[in-house]
Amino acid sequence: LFAPIPDHPMSGFPVELCSKLSMVVKPLDNFAIVLGIDPPFLISVEKALLIVSGLHDQKQLRTYQQKLDTMQQHFERSVTVSKSNDYEKAQALFMSLWEKKPNRYNGDFLLAKVIDNQLDEDKDKKVGNCVGLTSLYSVLGVRLGLDVAVLCSEDHVLSLLSYSGQKIVVENTLP
Repeated sequence: LFAPIPDHPMSGFPVELCSKLSMVVKPLDNFAIVLGIDPPFLISVEKALLIVSGLHDQKQLRTYQQKLDTMQQHFERSVTVSKSNDYEKAQALFMSLWEKKPNRYNGDFLLAKVIDNQLDEDKDKKVGNCVGLTSLYSVLGVRLGLDVAVLCSEDHVLSLLSYSGQKIVVENTLP
């Protein structure tokens, strides 16, 4: 579901959702700051999401980054990405993920599990929940050069695409 938000990031949302939205997460140049160690350091959001998924050594991280490479390359081969504007590219990415797995929602929220589910040959295999689906869409979107942020509330997460001065909500759990 793609929904433009005119002028203000909250306009166009149902009132009950607007009141619950608590933050927009916009990675600093697609990096997260790792705190709790001295000194704190930057790590890519993609890598941070994979580490949170339980991948702790470089071999595991490389394996999943290669799976993301495969997904990105498949998308770039199947869609005329270079000729698309960012809105068309974002919409094509959304449709590509949904066409491969139309029955997407389950309880999986870790990026590594969602990647495996998305790549599973079984078209009926469910993929993830709002956290996992938004993580996958956002990581692939960033890889494709899209200006993607994440909207978070107490009970929901979705992607926010910035395009030509507009904010566009990408609801990853609904087609």
